[in-house]
Amino acid sequence: MEDNVFGLGKTIDIGYNHSSDRILRQVLYRDPRLLGSRFGGNVKAQNNSDFDTFEMSLSRPFFAWNTRWGFGLAFENTKGVYRQFRDGELVAAPRLDENALQMIFNLYRGDKLKRHLMFGYNRERSRVGDQRRQLNFFGIGFGVMGRQFQEMHNIDVYERTEDVPSGIVAEIALGANVGSGGRSWKETYLLGRFQYGHADYSSGYSFGTMLQTFYNGQHFRDEFSEGEARAFRKFGRHLLVGRVRFERLAHFSVARQLRLGDENGLRGYPLRARTGSKLLLFNFEDRVATNLKVLVFRLGLTAFADFGQVWETHEPVRLNNLNAAIGLGLRVGNARFTGAINRLDCAYNLSERKWRISVSIGSYFSAYGKLDFLSDFQTNRLRADL
Repeated sequence: MEDNVFGLGKTIDIGYNHSSDRILRQVLYRDPRLLGSRFGGNVKAQNNSDFDTFEMSLSRPFFAWNTRWGFGLAFENTKGVYRQFRDGELVAAPRLDENALQMIFNLYRGDKLKRHLMFGYNRERSRVGDQRRQLNFFGIGFGVMGRQFQEMHNIDVYERTEDVPSGIVAEIALGANVGSGGRSWKETYLLGRFQYGHADYSSGYSFGTMLQTFYNGQHFRDEFSEGEARAFRKFGRHLLVGRVRFERLAHFSVARQLRLGDENGLRGYPLRARTGSKLLLFNFEDRVATNLKVLVFRLGLTAFADFGQVWETHEPVRLNNLNAAIGLGLRVGNARFTGAINRLDCAYNLSERKWRISVSIGSYFSAYGKLDFLSDFQTNRLRADL
């Protein structure tokens, strides 16, 4: 991947990944400044062993505090199979067919306290086996933000000064999912979200929560909720970082699973080692920025410990059956070559007593919350990770 093509800040990614349970091929182009403007575009095509997907988007984001307006237009189409796992074993692979179109407009007002008005439309058709979900959705949302930044060095990226935010973000949204003819009100969409963060010269913490669901007057469906807390503190060249995260799915109209493995929170385990509808995750790292350099690249070391588990809807959340992994990692960073491979982790799976090595780009998780406004109604979260 190259995310600074010819020094212009554009991203080209031609990727191939062969894991234990699937093959992924990807071509991506991202341009955050189309023709030097504030408009950004993204095109991505994936050809996988279980599904093919195409995504395209055009947007004007909330790029600065004095931004007055923005918009987003996104299209996605996915066809293939939805592979469902239990304890790492494939248990079903129903046919998958999804397409979605979303148009969002954003208005921003205020000086010290920024106000956000969001309204738009989302159309989705999802089919997983015999299960179907249809959205013909109109929504409006309102949010407020107050924040400031603390400049800090070597937090998530070596040799780069990062703006770590302090402040709050609170947002609510309402919508109506109407019939296919657009004449009948089928159900109400509800979303609530809150984030808080604080940072000083050597430490910081943040936490946030979100809930979204549909309600038809009698029952809730497609409930997605999450909560997360992060904290970090510097001790000389050491940066201690911690994260705890909880996610929950409930009453989904099409089959969906939360997944936990090497690429999304639990190093040392296969990609889909743990699946279910409730997820609890703990991550801890000691990041050490050394003085060692190879050519123009700064080297760093990381010691880490990951703990997590996923449970089915009927199972209680229990801390005594968490999966665990410990290990060491090598970090390679340079502000001029942010697209280079800069993470190598060697993790020991304590449940199965096996070693697993992973190589990827960027920090495994960020040390702080971003404190940004929503750019859409998050109905894309209903499709979860494939």
